[in-house]
Amino acid sequence: MKGFVSIFILGLVAFSAGCSDNAPLSDRELATTILAQESAKAARPKKVLVLSNPFSQQPGSPEQVYDFEKAGIAGLKDGFGNGVKMDVVFPQLKAEVLKDPRSVQVDPQTTTPLSFLVGEQAFSDVVQKHPDADLVVSLIGLPLNLAGFKQWNQAGKPQFALLFPDWRMVGNQAAIVQAFQSGKLVAAVVRKPVPDETQGNAKAQFDAKYFLVTRDNVEGLLKEHPAIFLPR
Repeated sequence: MKGFVSIFILGLVAFSAGCSDNAPLSDRELATTILAQESAKAARPKKVLVLSNPFSQQPGSPEQVYDFEKAGIAGLKDGFGNGVKMDVVFPQLKAEVLKDPRSVQVDPQTTTPLSFLVGEQAFSDVVQKHPDADLVVSLIGLPLNLAGFKQWNQAGKPQFALLFPDWRMVGNQAAIVQAFQSGKLVAAVVRKPVPDETQGNAKAQFDAKYFLVTRDNVEGLLKEHPAIFLPR
């Protein structure tokens, strides 16, 4: 069982990080840096709450789990800078996941497998403990039952930013646009189906591999690149 759990967790990291053999840890740090920079401009937060991978808090996880965690958080810290307070939290996994991961079905197309593995109220519970957070950055997606995520559905703060989201959790195209236009969602990073080849500064490297989705470009991206909003 222990060996299976390790393989299972390692698979989660690959999915959640959006990484492969051709996408090193530096790419994850780059993605979270740009996500933080854009979110800071849009939301001007004083306090940021980061929802991160609870498997990184489990002893005995593969080394890559901890490496991806460090890379993602390092990018956020660099992007937000010293003027923004940042707390990292880890929503609680379902009890059955820790007991037997094979008992929980995960859609193999999802970019956020932890949406299936974290408890239904866990997202809301951890955010509720930080009522002073202006912005919530999720590195693990959104819960399957978004209707039960109180802070997402309430008006005003907190706002949200997402890394490699599974847009099906948000809803159809109209729901995605509404999330941005309402100001609830300020930014998201998604992978390009076919990365461009480029060299240059960090922004050029980011643009070659990712799209940064914002209120200003979401409708255009939905029309020009609808595939990036679909599961793979």
